[in-house]
Amino acid sequence: MVREKLVEKVLEVRRKSNGVIVVVMVFGKVRVKVISGYAPQQSRKEKEKDGFYDYVSDEIGQAGLDEFVVLMGDLNGHVGADTDGYECAHGEWGYGIWNEEGRRVLELANAHSMVVGNTWFTREPAQLITYRSGEHRSMIDSILIRAKHKKYVRNVKAISVEVRTCGVGFAICSTIFKKSFQTFHALKTLRSHGLRGIKLFDITESLIISRIKYAAPSRSGFAKQQQLQQLQSLIKKLIRFSYLPASYPTVTQIFNTLDTRLFKKVENNNTTSSILYYHQLKLQHTTFVSANITIKSPPNLHIRKRPSSQDTSSIFTIKLYHSHN
Repeated sequence: MVREKLVEKVLEVRRKSNGVIVVVMVFGKVRVKVISGYAPQQSRKEKEKDGFYDYVSDEIGQAGLDEFVVLMGDLNGHVGADTDGYECAHGEWGYGIWNEEGRRVLELANAHSMVVGNTWFTREPAQLITYRSGEHRSMIDSILIRAKHKKYVRNVKAISVEVRTCGVGFAICSTIFKKSFQTFHALKTLRSHGLRGIKLFDITESLIISRIKYAAPSRSGFAKQQQLQQLQSLIKKLIRFSYLPASYPTVTQIFNTLDTRLFKKVENNNTTSSILYYHQLKLQHTTFVSANITIKSPPNLHIRKRPSSQDTSSIFTIKLYHSHN
């Protein structure tokens, strides 16, 4: 997600795989490549993990020598508190004990002369932890930058907050059901007057299914299993009464199709003017990993004129948002 005022600075958006998306932006003379990654979890197959790191490594390797490269995301690896031989990539301010997935992160950083930004600032443990589950705490969200650009990074920390949002949840499902049952009478009347087949299906889609599809890509991920089952039961009832064809897709298939369609539109939209908004009903514990990066006329990035103190075109903040329920 890119702030609206920065849309004009976006040069390119590419989705490399389900776990890797690349955004290229230009700030004055500075070209910035942001690679957002979601690495396979520890239990996934080695081939899948290798594929992810191959994608990421290729993207970093293709960047220009003076290009500002940021890799950020849930890399599902513990880099630990100790450097363990990775002094060039690890800044000695990590959290916990490193694991094999964390070693992959550090080896990737070493291979491309990058550093794990989270480990280069003196922080209390609370500002390093990015994942909480019961008594378990860990740091699995990371921000990597090229070592030669480390001096332009002002701050990297995790901010744990509770976010109040509203949307898909009981309120949305209740509204869909209430309006749908009100529409059932109208559909029954139309059918009693002889309306059948495709025409009846089209009316059902426009009156009921459209409510399920509305803004689905931005809120379907917040739906609980119970809510998905309720929506599916509604579709089954429509099929049972012949308001929809027997082959009509499930609610999960509908959401997946809409998600895929949205990503293709984003991939094919060079201006990236689409901005996604999402809403959720309950209070949710959320961790923001924030990196503040300031670029002011670094010689190796070939900026001819140093910006004034009021010129913010060369100052940008990258925030990684990742939520664990």
